[in-house]
Amino acid sequence: MVEVVQSLIELAFFLLRAALFAIPLTIAVIAFSRLEEGISKKFKLSWVKASALSTFIAAFIAILIIYLIPFFGVLDSSLNDSLPSQITTQIIEENGQLVEVPADSNPIADSAIALIITFFRLAFVSAVIALLLIPLELLASSVFSRLARKKSANLPAFYLATLAGFLIAALIILLFPWIPAGIAYFIYFS
Repeated sequence: MVEVVQSLIELAFFLLRAALFAIPLTIAVIAFSRLEEGISKKFKLSWVKASALSTFIAAFIAILIIYLIPFFGVLDSSLNDSLPSQITTQIIEENGQLVEVPADSNPIADSAIALIITFFRLAFVSAVIALLLIPLELLASSVFSRLARKKSANLPAFYLATLAGFLIAALIILLFPWIPAGIAYFIYFS
């Protein structure tokens, strides 16, 4: 009996946290729904195409932020380091002996190439995650269309639609716990 009560309390706290987390998520959804409307009107796209494009933009921004977070920590620690971090060497053979000499690389070109590759990789990851989010977006859209009959009901409808999408995503993640690790691996190492 105690386990049942404890499980019900944990479920109530989970729903409370989900309801609180849905508030900033609703603000983001409202902002990107305005973007979706603008894209739909400007390029005369259907709802699905405009929604996929705005989801791609939102996923790209979120993944870019997630991807860059570790670099800020590395930048912090490299600023406190007393060793020069820009010196690179290579080992070559001179007169039958292996000698370590400064590398003949162009750091600006190497950085530009790495930046371009990273941009295309993040765009690919964002496209895949946007495709994975389309079913949740369809679910949230159906909840929104049922709740927003009047113009004054838009904000609660946005909130409840976002909450429904978040709860379904949380349920999927709880049923398949390897999904967050796979997504994190996909973002950083794909």
